[in-house]
Amino acid sequence: MAPTQPQETASQPPARRGQRLILIAWLFLALVGATLGFAYYSMGVLSAARAFVGGEGLWSKAERDAIYALSRYANTRDERDYQAYSSALDIILGDRQFRLELEKPQPDLHISRQGLLQGRNHPADVDGMIGLFRNFRQMAEIDRAVTLWATADTSIDQLRLAGERLHTAVITQTLDAPMASDIQEELHQISLKLAPLADAFSYSLGEASRRAKSVLLWTMFVAATLLAAAALVFSRRLVRDSETLQRALQEGERQVQKLLQVSPFPMTITLKHGGAVLYANARALAQFKTTMQDLQHAHSKIF
Repeated sequence: MAPTQPQETASQPPARRGQRLILIAWLFLALVGATLGFAYYSMGVLSAARAFVGGEGLWSKAERDAIYALSRYANTRDERDYQAYSSALDIILGDRQFRLELEKPQPDLHISRQGLLQGRNHPADVDGMIGLFRNFRQMAEIDRAVTLWATADTSIDQLRLAGERLHTAVITQTLDAPMASDIQEELHQISLKLAPLADAFSYSLGEASRRAKSVLLWTMFVAATLLAAAALVFSRRLVRDSETLQRALQEGERQVQKLLQVSPFPMTITLKHGGAVLYANARALAQFKTTMQDLQHAHSKIF
């Protein structure tokens, strides 16, 4: 008869069981790390969306300031008004530089950063804004906002041309009342065109921010649910393995006690350090004419 193969016991060998627990622990840590990483990424996306909304506010204020300063310049011919117009226009042109550079197939991120800084966006928000634009450019709400932005820039070009004509006329002293009136009417029409575009741009950004927030929150909820489920499975596995090991130890202890009890020799089990008696068979108790309680009591008195 061929020798029978040893059957696998209900409890796995300690080495294999330890390896499995280590693997489960690493998987659990990986889930925790992935969840924290995604939470960090989500906060970055929402922060960048907030920065874009703030940047739109800066752009709109600069547009109004530029038109107001140029309109004053048509009346006062004061170079300080023209400088105020130029400063406000620089903010708008910085944002345009950012957009146009990132629309290129291989953008220069340094140029984009300089554009955002020129647009008076906070330096801490610059990288997040660039990342949001590049990663979510094809998102419907973002695409609509960029289209509105490009449309608004055509009116900004008209504003620049009006400013150049006005400045040239003031320098050459050819600006008369009819020309000044015409330029102010042109500025008024530009303002009327830009106002709804700015509102639509802001609304589209708000929609994109709300959609991104909803998607990120749902993803976080799913990730947290998976993490909780993994923790539950992990905990149940640990408890089950612990109970199995405890039963195996108890069974082993009973087997050892049976063997010691039927031994024809006096047998005791003591701790290596301290000498506390854990077990003594009947022959040992009979030889020493004592009981387990007396042995343990005597040891407690000594120590």
